[in-house]
Amino acid sequence: MKTLSFSDLRGQDRAIRQLLPAVVSGGVAHTMLFSGPPGVGKTTAARALAKVVNCASPENGDACGCCISCRRFDSGNHPDFLTIFPDGSSIKIEQVREFNRQLAFPPVAGGSRICVVQRADLMTEEAANSFLKTLEEPPPGNIIVLTAAEPRDLLPTIVSRCRRVAFHPLSIEDVTRVLVEKQGLDEARARVFAAVSGGSPGRAMEMHEHGFFESRIEWLDMLERLYEMPLDQVVALAASLGAGRKKREKKAGEASDLSGVPAMLEVWEHWYRDVLIFKEQGPLSLLSNPDFSARLKNSAGRFNIDNLIRNIEVLDEARRNLMKMRNATLVLEHTMLKLKRSCEVGDDRRK
Repeated sequence: MKTLSFSDLRGQDRAIRQLLPAVVSGGVAHTMLFSGPPGVGKTTAARALAKVVNCASPENGDACGCCISCRRFDSGNHPDFLTIFPDGSSIKIEQVREFNRQLAFPPVAGGSRICVVQRADLMTEEAANSFLKTLEEPPPGNIIVLTAAEPRDLLPTIVSRCRRVAFHPLSIEDVTRVLVEKQGLDEARARVFAAVSGGSPGRAMEMHEHGFFESRIEWLDMLERLYEMPLDQVVALAASLGAGRKKREKKAGEASDLSGVPAMLEVWEHWYRDVLIFKEQGPLSLLSNPDFSARLKNSAGRFNIDNLIRNIEVLDEARRNLMKMRNATLVLEHTMLKLKRSCEVGDDRRK
């Protein structure tokens, strides 16, 4: 297994600069909050931190990769690395109580125990209050790392007791390089995933693994057919997509799967944004769908700029409504009818 280090954190130079001085000086805070979007490197950073603080011969803030502790990390069975994951949709009080029980014992290997609480923002109120007591007086020999997308979703009293390290979305170029180097994707396909990943290598990798590339083509073909459909067929298609979403939710318990309606709406939103870039003669390096350049150019004559901007707003509103668990069929029907009407204006009236 490849030695995990801070050098694996591509695109997170600011976070690394914040962590390294404490690592080198031995002054790592006992409670930290790693915040930022999913899939941008928070867990990788926590594992790299755990490895280096327990390394027998660290050098320049990175683990040696050769000592007993490093080899245990590389094999995935280091006894002093603990992780709490949400149980279903939340972290429950029973999990925190078991976590606290484990912290009461000294680290097994005699160094520091690193305890990572994934998605700490999903703790129930009861669990958060129990965990707060641990943060107030963490047992000796423990370093607690919380990860969360947004610190405001945590109790202010928890945030105030943590040293905060912010992780940011990566550039399209950095995500592309991660996919090429770690997943072996060709650069053209990797760039498509990078452009629609929101700066998250983790999300881009998940897209690759779930056949998102092929789904994207189907969704864009569907959008193209939408313009020519009779109204009754648009309503029927919205009902079919809404029913499919409901079935996936019951089966997986997760509304935002990469094969579902929210991902489709996001693809459509990126499409209209790309058409707008062509319309305004913007830099092609900003395209989310560079492999559809010819098709985008042809579509640019179908819309005026006002309607393109309106379509982007309509799709953004639809995605937010779905996140609020609104009726998917009604949201889709309303959205798709608006998109269909937007192309009826034809040639651009704004230059």
